[in-house]
Amino acid sequence: MPSSHDAIPEVPSASPAGPGEEEPRLRYGSLDADAPYRPSQSTTTRLCVSDKVLAVGHRDGTVELLDHLGNQVKAFTEHTREVTDLSFDATSEYLASSSADGSLALHGLYSDEVQRVKVAAPVTAVALDPRYGARKTRELVYGTAGGSLILSSKGWLGNKETPLFTGRGAVHCARMSGTLLAWATDSGLRVYDTASHTRLGKVERPSAAADDPAAPCSLLWRSERELFVAWGRHVSVLRVVGSLLPGERGEAAPGRSLHIVASFDAGCTALGAAPFGADLAVLTWGVPADSLPTSNAAGDIIIDPSSSQPAAAPAAAVTGADSSSAAEASAGLESAAEGSAIDVVDEATVAEGSSIDVVDEAKAAAGAADRAADGAAAGSAELGNGSESVSMAVGDGLAQQPQQQPSPSQPPQQHLSLCFYSRAGHLLAVDALGCSCSQAERRWHQLAFTYPGDADLKLGAAVPPVLQQGSRPSASPTPAASAGSSRRSSAAGSVRSSPAKGRQPPAESASAALHAPNGEARGEVASSAAAVLPSKGLEALDVPAGGGLHHSQQQQSQQQQQQQHEGKAVQMKQYKWWRDGEEPSYFICTPSDIIVGRPRDGNDRVAWLGDRGRYAEALSVAEEDRSVTAKVRESLGEQYLQALVADGRYQEAAALSPRVLRGSPMAWERWAFTFAQLRQLAALAPHLPTESPRLKPSTYDLVLSSFLLHPSDHELLLQLVQSWPPELYDTSRLQSAILRRMGGGGSWPVLQQAAAHLYTQQGRYEEALRIMLQLRSKAVFEYISHHALVDRVSAFAAELVDLDEVRGTSLLVEHCEEVAPSEVVAALQDAVAAAPGAEGRQRWRRRLHHYLDWLFQRDSQLGAAFSELQVELYAEFEPGRLLHFLMVSPSYPLERAYQVCEQRGLMREMVFVLGRMGSSEKALRLIVEGLRDVVQAVEFVQLQRDDELWEQLIALTLGDAQLTGALLDHAGGYIDPLRVVSQIPAHLRVDNLRGRLVKIITDFRTQMSLQQGCNTILRHDCVVLSNRLYRVLRASLRRLHLKMQNSGGSRWVLYDSLSGEETAEDDTAEALLAGLGAEARGEAAAARTPSPSPAGGSSGGGGTPGSAGRAQQAQQRVWVGFLGGPPAAEADSRYAAQQQQQQQGTRSPSKFVRLASSSPAPARSGGLAPRKIALAS
Repeated sequence: MPSSHDAIPEVPSASPAGPGEEEPRLRYGSLDADAPYRPSQSTTTRLCVSDKVLAVGHRDGTVELLDHLGNQVKAFTEHTREVTDLSFDATSEYLASSSADGSLALHGLYSDEVQRVKVAAPVTAVALDPRYGARKTRELVYGTAGGSLILSSKGWLGNKETPLFTGRGAVHCARMSGTLLAWATDSGLRVYDTASHTRLGKVERPSAAADDPAAPCSLLWRSERELFVAWGRHVSVLRVVGSLLPGERGEAAPGRSLHIVASFDAGCTALGAAPFGADLAVLTWGVPADSLPTSNAAGDIIIDPSSSQPAAAPAAAVTGADSSSAAEASAGLESAAEGSAIDVVDEATVAEGSSIDVVDEAKAAAGAADRAADGAAAGSAELGNGSESVSMAVGDGLAQQPQQQPSPSQPPQQHLSLCFYSRAGHLLAVDALGCSCSQAERRWHQLAFTYPGDADLKLGAAVPPVLQQGSRPSASPTPAASAGSSRRSSAAGSVRSSPAKGRQPPAESASAALHAPNGEARGEVASSAAAVLPSKGLEALDVPAGGGLHHSQQQQSQQQQQQQHEGKAVQMKQYKWWRDGEEPSYFICTPSDIIVGRPRDGNDRVAWLGDRGRYAEALSVAEEDRSVTAKVRESLGEQYLQALVADGRYQEAAALSPRVLRGSPMAWERWAFTFAQLRQLAALAPHLPTESPRLKPSTYDLVLSSFLLHPSDHELLLQLVQSWPPELYDTSRLQSAILRRMGGGGSWPVLQQAAAHLYTQQGRYEEALRIMLQLRSKAVFEYISHHALVDRVSAFAAELVDLDEVRGTSLLVEHCEEVAPSEVVAALQDAVAAAPGAEGRQRWRRRLHHYLDWLFQRDSQLGAAFSELQVELYAEFEPGRLLHFLMVSPSYPLERAYQVCEQRGLMREMVFVLGRMGSSEKALRLIVEGLRDVVQAVEFVQLQRDDELWEQLIALTLGDAQLTGALLDHAGGYIDPLRVVSQIPAHLRVDNLRGRLVKIITDFRTQMSLQQGCNTILRHDCVVLSNRLYRVLRASLRRLHLKMQNSGGSRWVLYDSLSGEETAEDDTAEALLAGLGAEARGEAAAARTPSPSPAGGSSGGGGTPGSAGRAQQAQQRVWVGFLGGPPAAEADSRYAAQQQQQQQGTRSPSKFVRLASSSPAPARSGGLAPRKIALAS
């Protein structure tokens, strides 16, 4: 799917959304919308949610167990009055319920086990140990309206109840997670570790909750790490930092502390808070204030009662008394807590060096003796002895930020909303729930949360802690705290500050902390935020690890700007923090219903945007979000198209159709008929699909036939016919409709093109070709080539030439094998005859000449049948090329050619024709007398090779002085000039006769000189080539033994054929050569001697007649060398002689002997002697 699209038309909504309305973050629905009728119909007062089931308490005391679809699983009726609280264990196998009738009930969900506990006072809170089913002690904690917090456990002798806390006011809420227990009373919030029996800290009741005593308090644990508190108008997040495992001997784990990482004023009553990724989801009663108090980054407040020194910057450490205090042990933990107040300043004050007022524990205990009396008289002490309660104040800056008081004119009914805040207190979004309640009914509204993953913990741990200015929980300082001394820990020692000096404002303190040297404050904040973030899974969530407060503010500002300027789809992606398959669920309990908020998928977003007429955004979401079902997408497309059509925006609706209708053929056909009824098919037709899907043929026929009526639609009809495959519609029916439309008369060029295309689709190419020629379309040539119609164009030869003479003639000539020239010539001659006027006929004759001329240039024999016509056309249009045609073509009739040339006065052509006719004398006379061209006459006579023509030429020219002079100028090389000069009449005066004669003589001498020079060069070349041949032949035998004859006798010499040197042979070589010659002569004589007659005897005197001549011939031969070496015996003797000479160091008698004896004599096979080479002497 493409990531970007063209601009989508927006449709005005019937119920336009407000300017500030944004898409809700969750999808809300009733839990029991599809569930059967439930037996209990009383007011719902309490809700508890686990991963498996839900527990719902009612005002009549009934407790229902439901699944997550709203179906009832079980019902319990152990109470008679309002159910005040419910609690599951970690495995959802047990459920504890409390009631205002003073009863507790513990139900086994998978058994019939029911445990009942009766309490004297109304029970306001209950918290079941998460390990209840796995521990033998079976512990649970409950609080009463009298302010007591009791731990109920199973002992050896029965149930054992241990008071954990006793104070003023009711226990508003109690929640357990792992070993951590948190409860809230009128005096504040406390966190207690049941494993090590130590208290992690106490947070004073917010002033906003004190101003509204009836405001409920909500606590929500997330995996023993974070506690979400909603109390009155105030929302805070507490984080447990450090190991959750107890130390040795049950002591608290070292380094564990409780941090306030977020604290802000919600602007209205907060009924519950839960995590929403890194942000918070808060159930509010009323509308949040438009302008929230200015926020300043202030780090997280560390609450650590186990240390006596302030914690490292940027968090202020708030500590209590030593754990070994006897007064605390005897009077009870809460008594000391009620009587001590420790002022806690923000981390910026610590960074600047301000003092932290730490009240001495003894003075605090003495100053709080009166208030601690009630707790001591009750005889109950708080577990975790040695820990002192902690109260927090934000300094003087808190007085500058007054809390907003409820308006007396506030209506009794306020709407409920699920608001989303950042941890800095910025309001991100508000989802109205569509219900309201009175102030008294607020206590029955609750926010529950379930999420199987841990992405919210990782995201929350990565966010730097930020607190709103003036929004921290506060408490009025006690007199003891006001009069107490202030001290702080530093490297220089303890420094006391004057109480009269005002403290630095929180805003300035935060700024100082952010700009502390070496980034100490920022580093501590970053480290505290990253300390609790597991490394595994962080990259998958795209969470930045660490980062300073200043960077956090910039990042939040950039996110807000991005949300303002980018589209809604991008905003939806920004707040999706859960993984697919691990979607969170938010349960909102109201007196009449249970509302479930789940993550919105693509279908919900599309429905919400579509209901508000924001179809463009809804379509973008439907295309990008794969969770949108095909049914929802089709429904959105129908709504969008209907809205556009109703608004008269047909073009936009048609352009949008491929995106919304997609592959639904029924939808396409339905909208095609809708557009046809509206007479707007011209807008939809270009967008109709031809493949995937393919519609019914009747739909395409309807569209095409609708464009025949109006001429303005004919162009679109042609485009569709050319672009649509022919199998989509009935081509023959449409063809008939087009022909009927054109039959009414008039010019229909567009319809003719459509008809030609339809003929082509039907395979009727000749009809299509005829229509294209009627339209004089230049595309006809490509059409012929594409469809291989050359063999069918003979009937359209004249039309093609008339359309484009060059391309048409070229086509006919190039394909003369398929298109017979006779048919083309006949068609062109018919066009000549049918042409109107002389000019028209002349034009067509010229076209005929061009065709025959191109045909003749391609092959002179192709147009042989039309050679006579060609002679006429050449003589008429191109006389200069007629002579070439006459010389090349042998097919034309000579008589007719001579007549045409004579009619046109073409002398040269007449001369050529006469020459071919054999009338050489007539032709020569025509040249001399008609053309008076002696040069041509000389050439003509030379070509004819007839000596009689030379005599006629002389006779024809001697009567004219000009012709005679021209003959003397040009005939010197062919005839004897004296022959011409001797016949010149005496009375004829020839211009420049002397000069011409001198020129003739000079030319003759020059000619003779050139001839002699050529002969000399020829002879020299012959000699050179002969010598070269001689040397080559002589080089085949490098050394020759020659017998030289002279007057004194003969001698043998060794002749080098390459160098020409002659070396006389010594006596030994000469004797050897003489012996070889005698042997050769003897063999020759024996060969010539006839065999004895049968009579047995030879003739006397020796030999037959003629034998003496043969012997004499043999004696004249001289043997000059051997091939294969000398005879074996001679070779052996020479080899021995050579070896002897080499030993003596003497020279070899001859080169021949040295060469011949350099290797052993080869063996002779078959008794053959070595061949001898002889030359005649």
